[in-house]
Amino acid sequence: MMGLNGFVFVDSGCNELLRCVPRALLPADALHPHERSGGGEDSSRSSGSNSAAHLQPPGGAESIPLDLTPVKAKADDFLAQLENLAQSLYTCSSHKLDEDMRLQFLKNDSVTCNDGSPAGYYIRESKSSKRWLLLLEGGWYCFSKHSCDYRMKTTRALMSSSPWPQTRKGTGILSPKPEENPYWWNANMVFLPYCSSDLWSGTKPKTEDSGYAFMGSLIIKEVVNELLSKGLDKAKVLLLAGISAGGVGVLVNVDRVEEQLRSQGHQGVQVRGLSDSGWILQREQYKQGDCTHVLSCGPNDMVKIGFRYWGAAVPEVCRQSHIGAEWNCFFGPIIYPTIKSPTFVVRWLFDQAQMTISNVDMTGGVITEGQWNYMHSIGQETKTTVQHALAVFAPACLAHELITRTCCTLSGGCGFVLMGVMRNWALGCLLLPFIHVMAAGTLKAKETDLDMKLHFLRNNSVTCNDGSPAGYYIRESKGSPRWLLFLEGGWYCISKDTCDYRFQTMKTLMGSSSWSQTRRGRGILSPKPEENPYWWDSNMVRLIQLSCSFLPYCSSDVWSGTRPKMENDDFAFLGALIIKEVVKELLSKGLDQAEVLILTGSSAGGIGVLVNVDHVAEQLQTLGHQAVQVRGLSDSGWILDRKNYKFGDCLHVLNCGPIDSVKKGIRQWRTIMPEICRRAHIGEEWKCFFGYKIYPTLKSPVFVMEWLFDQAQLMVFNVTLTGQPFLQGEWNYLQSLGTELKSTLLHVSAAFAPSCLAHELINSNSWIDVQVKGTSLPAALHCWDQNLQGNTHINGNRAPSCPQHVIDSCLWPQCNPTCPQIYDQQSGQEISIEQFLEYMEDDVMKIATQQGMLTRDEEWLLS
Repeated sequence: MMGLNGFVFVDSGCNELLRCVPRALLPADALHPHERSGGGEDSSRSSGSNSAAHLQPPGGAESIPLDLTPVKAKADDFLAQLENLAQSLYTCSSHKLDEDMRLQFLKNDSVTCNDGSPAGYYIRESKSSKRWLLLLEGGWYCFSKHSCDYRMKTTRALMSSSPWPQTRKGTGILSPKPEENPYWWNANMVFLPYCSSDLWSGTKPKTEDSGYAFMGSLIIKEVVNELLSKGLDKAKVLLLAGISAGGVGVLVNVDRVEEQLRSQGHQGVQVRGLSDSGWILQREQYKQGDCTHVLSCGPNDMVKIGFRYWGAAVPEVCRQSHIGAEWNCFFGPIIYPTIKSPTFVVRWLFDQAQMTISNVDMTGGVITEGQWNYMHSIGQETKTTVQHALAVFAPACLAHELITRTCCTLSGGCGFVLMGVMRNWALGCLLLPFIHVMAAGTLKAKETDLDMKLHFLRNNSVTCNDGSPAGYYIRESKGSPRWLLFLEGGWYCISKDTCDYRFQTMKTLMGSSSWSQTRRGRGILSPKPEENPYWWDSNMVRLIQLSCSFLPYCSSDVWSGTRPKMENDDFAFLGALIIKEVVKELLSKGLDQAEVLILTGSSAGGIGVLVNVDHVAEQLQTLGHQAVQVRGLSDSGWILDRKNYKFGDCLHVLNCGPIDSVKKGIRQWRTIMPEICRRAHIGEEWKCFFGYKIYPTLKSPVFVMEWLFDQAQLMVFNVTLTGQPFLQGEWNYLQSLGTELKSTLLHVSAAFAPSCLAHELINSNSWIDVQVKGTSLPAALHCWDQNLQGNTHINGNRAPSCPQHVIDSCLWPQCNPTCPQIYDQQSGQEISIEQFLEYMEDDVMKIATQQGMLTRDEEWLLS
């Protein structure tokens, strides 16, 4: 069973209670004493605006604080403000897609609704998008002549197309507004109205005896056939979603849709399922019903009768597992393990529809102890069964359906609000865009599964500097089509003297003899969705070149060398070949089936990305894996080729300017450059190490993360920021560096450049905290990823609410309030902005004040 690799969000702290039960429905002994009726001061206090109830289950279970205060008036006001905020954040919504979905009847008029009227679908096309969403409507069912006649009289629109309007508006996951539906708002939307009354499973035409047709499964098939001519044949993703009866229909049909597309030659379309409130439990009713009405007929009896009455078709794998009892395939816990297509399950732990068919009366009186115990067991059983689903969201609420709601709040006993559930699924309660709050501990993985494990290269001729074997750490994510290869940094050496010194003082940067067996990733390598909201489930590979888990980098050549260790040489420089060998080995681990490979790195690894990203793309193409989209993410590797502030003698790499370092290094390392850049700079190939020189020659998409005042660059330019007075000349140099760096990034298509004194970001746990103009780096990367897939365009223009190029406007170090802490270059200790400013001499302080770079609160430093 494929899926999202253990993405499970189950309300674990509140499964002991019914979070959303109205006070009036609870038994008297389920309320805290001050909440019980009877007048007096205590009872009046229970209706106060800030009161909090304690839900006390029968039998003396532990009392749990629970706020059940009505807040409708405040909620309406809050939602109005929220909509205004969302509109301002998502200015692209003013462009207005055609919001209405338009009705189209099926061309094949033999596939009909219950009453023989033509079946059909509503569609809103989005020509620029290769994502399609088909949503199956819900609405119970009927399973006998009597129940169907009653349904026809009371809910005709669920059995006939005659009352259908010509247009429909979408809500929730069908909404065309990005502030309501940030991940699917501009997908091709198709709404299938429910008129077959058969849980979307029937294949039975209308006959004189029955008087009704049951053709739900065939309706889906015909709709898919018609959509192929509208662009579905070119789609990348088809999400078959459904609510209630439609949620059951997803489980029954998702594999059938995938097989239909594959049999017609459209294997490139990835079919996924999203089942909302369709996870039915196979259990006895609380009170036995007689099935004279569908709402009193238990789930077991209902599906047994309906299966025959509808001529239902169930997936072949499940059918073969339950020959003679095929009706079992309508129950989520039974069919889910047999489904091949990735399927996400949304299920309220206390689903109201499940309660209804279980004959638990929730209206007209208080809940008895027996009902309470039954509901409690429903919640426990639901939680137990959905835990085995690979992707699930299960709040402990008394409710039904979710994904078509416009907005909702799920605060559960744990106090979590679900803002969004991964970009591919886009479920949940969208209170603020681009915010992802995940419950700690809900990731379904053992603690040891979070670690990356060490593998040495099989080709032992590709080594670290000292001849010890090179290798990589990997954490595989079997169901994910995304791979991330991370090149770590750690300076370099450029001569025998500097390499000898490096080996004496930093031996772990040149050999693998003491590498740990496992590594834990941070930042973009983190397996935790709360730290890494978009890439946490990717296949993670960290290329390593050192003996410990801090600086995994052992070729000392900015990942560019091809020089082996010879008898007369002390060191090998094989960074480029290490990358090549790792990619080759990963093909057998699933990289050959990948959709996206991001080559990323920090510092020296960031330069390595620019130098190697096209090499990796060409390597995969040569080996026949053209379908893998190779992209680059360079962090703190955008170096400028400018003169030093002070001349350095290059006796140490830290005082050797970048131009001199590169010129010396490419000879020492026997560097291999991208062919296009090499030809553009014949005789001056060293220029290909500088971002603004090599970037225009790259064919692969590359995202650039660079601090406007990168501490490593300032160090090699011999600008000392801390530990001694900051001179006016240094200030001017600092200013010009920021200005020049900013200008070189203006023509980069995707960039994130905060005005901070720092170095490296993507491998830090704080990478989600730094923002530029209100956008974080993960959000900008997510936008870039979406733009490359063509998912955030309106009429050919990139949606303005999805920024992938954000550069700070101010040119004053640390003017951005989200900048990370500054560290003293000599002591390594944290220093405050006030301490940093104290290093400035009076002339520099006055210049900074004149330029508006010091606030009034900071001007006290001038005195």
